[in-house]
Amino acid sequence: LAGGFVWWLFQPLKVSLELTPSVTSLFSGNFIVFEKLLSSSDKASVDIVHELLSGEKIITARREKLLISGSQRISSRFFVPDAVKPGDYVLRVTVFF
Repeated sequence: LAGGFVWWLFQPLKVSLELTPSVTSLFSGNFIVFEKLLSSSDKASVDIVHELLSGEKIITARREKLLISGSQRISSRFFVPDAVKPGDYVLRVTVFF
């Protein structure tokens, strides 16, 4: 545009994640079962990384790609390997967009 300006106005994308466990006991060779509530202010393609941690060490991880719009409730299962011994663990779920 000669002698003009172009202004791009946009709303930043907001994505939220809420987890609710369906099973609270963890056993090796079984699944952690939980529900994810994903919300987005607009249509978005997201990568979700699930990691089972012992302290800062990642025991196992899984990645999935989803297309979300608005709010979506998704049931999920995360396999706990047979080699996992009794102890304290954290399931960390991170959303990248």
